[in-house]
Amino acid sequence: MRIGYQNRPYLFTVDIELPEMLYESVIEVDERVGPRGEVIVPLDEAAVAADLAEARAGGVETVAIVLMHGYRHSAHEERVGELARSAGFSQIRLATR
Repeated sequence: MRIGYQNRPYLFTVDIELPEMLYESVIEVDERVGPRGEVIVPLDEAAVAADLAEARAGGVETVAIVLMHGYRHSAHEERVGELARSAGFSQIRLATR
Protein backbone atom coordinates (compact mmCIF):
# COMPACT_ATOMS: atom_id res chain seq x y z
CA MET A 1 0.00 0.00 0.00
CA ARG A 2 2.95 2.34 0.34
CA ILE A 3 3.77 4.31 -2.76
CA GLY A 4 6.90 6.40 -2.75
CA TYR A 5 9.63 7.88 -4.84
CA GLN A 6 13.28 7.09 -5.18
CA ASN A 7 14.12 10.80 -5.36
CA ARG A 8 17.31 11.44 -3.45
CA PRO A 9 18.98 14.81 -3.26
CA TYR A 10 22.28 13.03 -2.60
CA LEU A 11 22.69 10.06 -4.92
CA PHE A 12 24.87 7.93 -2.66
CA THR A 13 22.93 8.41 0.57
CA VAL A 14 22.42 5.04 2.19
CA ASP A 15 19.78 6.06 4.76
CA ILE A 16 16.80 7.25 2.76
CA GLU A 17 14.28 9.26 4.79
CA LEU A 18 10.82 8.46 3.48
CA PRO A 19 7.99 10.95 3.90
CA GLU A 20 5.45 10.29 6.64
CA MET A 21 2.50 8.09 5.65
CA LEU A 22 -0.82 9.82 4.99
CA TYR A 23 -2.75 7.02 6.65
CA GLU A 24 -2.28 4.92 9.75
CA SER A 25 -4.32 1.86 8.86
CA VAL A 26 -6.24 0.17 6.04
CA ILE A 27 -9.48 -1.77 6.17
CA GLU A 28 -9.87 -4.20 3.29
CA VAL A 29 -13.48 -4.56 2.18
CA ASP A 30 -14.68 -7.94 0.91
CA GLU A 31 -16.44 -6.53 -2.17
CA ARG A 32 -15.88 -6.36 -5.91
CA VAL A 33 -17.66 -4.54 -8.71
CA GLY A 34 -16.57 -5.11 -12.28
CA PRO A 35 -15.78 -2.33 -14.76
CA ARG A 36 -19.30 -2.50 -16.23
CA GLY A 37 -20.97 -2.28 -12.82
CA GLU A 38 -21.66 -5.98 -12.36
CA VAL A 39 -21.42 -7.09 -8.73
CA ILE A 40 -18.85 -9.89 -8.61
CA VAL A 41 -18.60 -10.08 -4.80
CA PRO A 42 -21.42 -8.36 -2.88
CA LEU A 43 -20.57 -5.86 -0.16
CA ASP A 44 -20.30 -7.54 3.25
CA GLU A 45 -21.95 -4.73 5.21
CA ALA A 46 -21.77 -6.48 8.59
CA ALA A 47 -18.01 -7.02 8.31
CA VAL A 48 -17.43 -3.44 7.11
CA ALA A 49 -19.55 -2.02 9.93
CA ALA A 50 -17.63 -4.09 12.51
CA ASP A 51 -14.24 -3.04 11.10
CA LEU A 52 -15.28 0.62 11.03
CA ALA A 53 -16.59 0.44 14.60
CA GLU A 54 -13.30 -1.09 15.73
CA ALA A 55 -11.28 1.64 13.99
CA ARG A 56 -13.48 4.36 15.49
CA ALA A 57 -13.17 2.83 18.96
CA GLY A 58 -9.40 2.86 18.44
CA GLY A 59 -9.45 6.64 18.01
CA VAL A 60 -9.56 7.02 14.23
CA GLU A 61 -11.71 10.04 13.32
CA THR A 62 -11.19 10.38 9.57
CA VAL A 63 -11.82 7.84 6.83
CA ALA A 64 -11.18 7.87 3.08
CA ILE A 65 -13.21 5.33 1.11
CA VAL A 66 -11.81 4.05 -2.18
CA LEU A 67 -13.25 0.93 -3.83
CA MET A 68 -12.28 -0.57 -7.17
CA HIS A 69 -14.29 0.93 -10.04
CA GLY A 70 -16.03 3.21 -7.53
CA TYR A 71 -15.35 6.19 -9.78
CA ARG A 72 -17.85 4.72 -12.26
CA HIS A 73 -20.17 2.70 -10.03
CA SER A 74 -20.38 4.46 -6.70
CA ALA A 75 -23.23 2.66 -4.89
CA HIS A 76 -20.93 0.54 -2.70
CA GLU A 77 -18.68 3.48 -1.85
CA GLU A 78 -21.72 5.50 -0.86
CA ARG A 79 -23.01 2.64 1.29
CA VAL A 80 -19.64 2.30 3.06
CA GLY A 81 -19.80 6.08 3.63
CA GLU A 82 -23.18 5.67 5.31
CA LEU A 83 -21.77 2.89 7.50
CA ALA A 84 -18.84 5.13 8.44
CA ARG A 85 -21.26 7.93 9.34
CA SER A 86 -23.19 5.49 11.52
CA ALA A 87 -19.95 4.42 13.20
CA GLY A 88 -19.33 8.02 14.25
CA PHE A 89 -16.55 9.20 11.96
CA SER A 90 -16.28 13.00 11.88
CA GLN A 91 -14.57 13.26 8.48
CA ILE A 92 -15.55 10.98 5.61
CA ARG A 93 -14.17 11.30 2.10
CA LEU A 94 -15.38 9.20 -0.83
CA ALA A 95 -13.23 8.90 -3.95
CA THR A 96 -16.31 9.63 -6.06
CA ARG A 97 -16.80 13.10 -4.56
